[in-house]
Amino acid sequence: SVFLLALPLILFTSGMAGALTLDSADGDWSNPTGGLYTDPVNFVDGVTVAYGNESEDQVRWGVGLPNEEVQSGLGFTGVVPDSDLSGGPSIEFDFDEPFQIGQLRHFNNVVRIPTLSSVDLTIDLDFGDPAGLEGLFTFTLLVDETPNSEPGCCDDIISFPTSFPDESIVIDDMLVTLELLGFGLTPGSIDDEFVSEEDGTNLTFLWGQITESPAGVPEPATMLLLGSGLLGLAGYGRKKFFKK
Repeated sequence: SVFLLALPLILFTSGMAGALTLDSADGDWSNPTGGLYTDPVNFVDGVTVAYGNESEDQVRWGVGLPNEEVQSGLGFTGVVPDSDLSGGPSIEFDFDEPFQIGQLRHFNNVVRIPTLSSVDLTIDLDFGDPAGLEGLFTFTLLVDETPNSEPGCCDDIISFPTSFPDESIVIDDMLVTLELLGFGLTPGSIDDEFVSEEDGTNLTFLWGQITESPAGVPEPATMLLLGSGLLGLAGYGRKKFFKK
C-alpha cells in the first residue's frame, strides 16, 4: 500500500526528459498603442522573405517624412519552414537550451513623433516531440521611436518591459514555460534591446528557451505531511505484520 501511494508522486516528478522537436513557429501582431502620429496602423501578412517559413507578418505605423506612405514597422518570421507548404525540417534542442524562435526585422523609417509605443507579438509554437506540446505565447514589445532631427542621429530601440517575460501552459501534468531570452544574431550575443539606425531596415533573431516543472508542486509543509503520512502507513503495516 505504501508503494502504491508513493508511485504516483515519483511519476509526477519524473518530467518530460529528452530533446524537444519544434515543427513550426509563427507570429501575429496585435494591440498597438501609442501617440498622436501612430495612426494609421497597418497589418500586412504573408510577405515573402528568405528565412524560416518564408512568410513574414508585419505591423506598420506612423506618418512618414517627407513621404507620408513610408511607415516604420516590425516584421516577424517563424524559424521553421511550414511543413504543410514545404515539408521543411524540424529543429531539435533540449530543455533549458536557447533556441531561435524567429527573425525580427525593424523598418526604421523617418516618421513624425510621438508614435507607436508598444505592440504585442503572439508566437504560435507547435512541437512534434513531445506530442501535443503546442501553444500561443503573447509578449509585449516596447518601441522607442526617437526624433529624426539629423542624419545618423538617435537610433530607435525595441525592448521588453522591465524584465524578460514568460508564458506557461500545462502539458501532461507538467508546467511548460517559454522564456524569452532577448535579441541577438547568436546565442552568445543575446541582449535585452534591439537597436536600429535611422532610415533603414535592421534584422536580428528572437531567442527563447523552454523549461519544465511539475504543475501544482505541493508546498514544503504539504510534502512534510505527506512524507509523515507515508511513514505512518509503513509503520502501521509493519505493526499489523508482526501481530500476525
